[in-house]
Amino acid sequence: MNRNEFKRTQPVSLQSLKVVAPLLSIVYLTGCQHTFTQLEIDAPPTTVWEIVSETSSYGEWNPYHQSVAGQLEVGQTLEIEIHKPNGNQLTIHPHVIKLEPNRDLVWGGGITGIFKGVHSFHIEPVADNKCQLIQEEWFHGLVVPFAELESIEEGYNAVNLAIKKRAESRYANQQKEG
Repeated sequence: MNRNEFKRTQPVSLQSLKVVAPLLSIVYLTGCQHTFTQLEIDAPPTTVWEIVSETSSYGEWNPYHQSVAGQLEVGQTLEIEIHKPNGNQLTIHPHVIKLEPNRDLVWGGGITGIFKGVHSFHIEPVADNKCQLIQEEWFHGLVVPFAELESIEEGYNAVNLAIKKRAESRYANQQKEG
């Protein structure tokens, strides 16, 4: 192609942006779901963190995230096998986004604008040897309204209860051993 045959494209007009921006905002906002669960645990954040970060043992106690493979390091890809309360199963491959010991574990993945999820475990101290576990997930994207997300809250509540039971038992045993 010679230079004379090359056509310059017109810059995007302000008028075009005025039409496209609201449409994209509607798609983004209608394709959004937030799941939030929380539970108080009678154990210190360090004990809860041990359980949340011991991903190789999830299969022993975690009813939802049955298997987590990969390194818990920011930027690393995990392979997570999910068993939903409704009986459906799937495997996802999120990246570790944030890792702050005794406080936050965040992973997420997907295609921005189409379907993206960000999952977090947040541990907040409440009092001596007591903390709040918050587990939540944000989903964004065009296909979110059509995705099967109904049983996620039930699954996260089951995980929270399993963490509580394991953490309180572990902490009680540590106290007995002195």
